[in-house]
Amino acid sequence: MTCPYLDSQCNKLADSYVAFAKRLEKLTSEYGIEPVSVYAVSCKVHEALCRHLGMHSYPTLHLYAAGATNVTREMRTKRVHPFNVLNRLGITIPDLPLDTGGEEMVLPLRLSNTEKEEYYSKTKKDVFDDAFLSFDHMLRYELFVEEDSLTPREKAALRNWLEMLQLTLPPTWKMREAVNAILDGYDDVVESKASLIAALEHAPRPNQQWSESCTKGVPGMGYSCGLWQLLHIYTVGIVEWNLMVNKDQKHLYISTVRAASILRDVIRNFFRCEDCRVHFLEEYDSCAYDRCEI
Repeated sequence: MTCPYLDSQCNKLADSYVAFAKRLEKLTSEYGIEPVSVYAVSCKVHEALCRHLGMHSYPTLHLYAAGATNVTREMRTKRVHPFNVLNRLGITIPDLPLDTGGEEMVLPLRLSNTEKEEYYSKTKKDVFDDAFLSFDHMLRYELFVEEDSLTPREKAALRNWLEMLQLTLPPTWKMREAVNAILDGYDDVVESKASLIAALEHAPRPNQQWSESCTKGVPGMGYSCGLWQLLHIYTVGIVEWNLMVNKDQKHLYISTVRAASILRDVIRNFFRCEDCRVHFLEEYDSCAYDRCEI
């Protein structure tokens, strides 16, 4: 089974996974069946392996027959019983009793509603404030990480992103002022981290912390949540922009291909969660979710 780094929903299943492995071991021993070895793999440590195996969702349970180097079966159901695993591996149990064990034998590959994190309500203001804070955080802490300056590719990606935001963000949103301040004199602003932060101060972020709907009660969390909310606002803004374009202004129309390509470049260059970035790019480049059909 594999889990991405710091995925709380996935890692909460670790104890259940260990218990399931022990039950499987006990079961094969009781019925005199050849033992089934169970292992866990971290996609943070073994990133290349996970890419090679085509991991697209977490947690993932792969089954290998004895001596096989290729995956025999991939379990995609929400819940797995030890007998499911044995059956998928082609192992039969003679004189199988009618009582094969209750819920305590089952491995949940997804958390049940009662096991999921507490639900936190959110307002429209929370959504926009969280998105603004993640935008501010990205520009302050995710651009200038190891180098003192941005590469030409990074500068181009950032400019395209900001110019698209300038067109598509709600006109009354305070974050537009930050975007405008950066684009006004862009070449000088992106020369250093200090000049970029100075431009951001033209429109100070509304909060210092993300709302509980993003942090789920965990201090310091919320960046990815706010960023995804910003991306949703961005896509909605593009649709609204295109609805306002007149028939004789087709040159102003923003194609979904261009909008998606700009978004891809932002994730590729500035999203520092390696597992998240790699997974996003693999899904995007493989045309997952019918992206290439849009």
